[in-house]
Amino acid sequence: MRRVLTDGGPGTEFWEAFETFQLSAWRWEQQPVYEITDEHASIEAFLAGRPSDPMKDPYLSPWMHQVAEQTAAGKPIGRVRVLEEPPTDYQRWELWLDAWNTAAGEKIQYLTRTQARGLAERAPFGDTDWWLFDSARVVIMHFDSDGRRIKVELTDDPEDVAAASAFQRDAMTLADKNHQNTIQAA
Repeated sequence: MRRVLTDGGPGTEFWEAFETFQLSAWRWEQQPVYEITDEHASIEAFLAGRPSDPMKDPYLSPWMHQVAEQTAAGKPIGRVRVLEEPPTDYQRWELWLDAWNTAAGEKIQYLTRTQARGLAERAPFGDTDWWLFDSARVVIMHFDSDGRRIKVELTDDPEDVAAASAFQRDAMTLADKNHQNTIQAA
């Protein structure tokens, strides 16, 4: 059964999923752009050639600290990100930002939209993004056409979890096979 979660930053049910996972967290990320008001200043500075330190950003730094804390505790965090060809401005900003994500301990793998096509068609939750926590529960993120997150659901249904786990293996294998800019902290 799926349950809608409160969404947002620290103190919400969505954020709590990142604070309470015990073994691992992994994301399938396939939106070409995300409309997040708190990211606008950082993106605009990056696109203007004046990028700002994300560790000093009140919106971005809590995520980096959360990743560092969890990975230091031996709990891997990773994702496979699908990139447009060429990457959108938002994705270019994400690629720049990934240096800090990977320094915090996150493993980020990439597939181009073309490389991901067959896999994405089999995605267990359609065109959503989602996180698989502890191979036991899935947080599904729904977006509108502008990239605004409009709903977040939690499922621990065994069929959903099995589908997400199988898809994770396939996505990571495909990303490794295509070795498309896999980035991992040293």
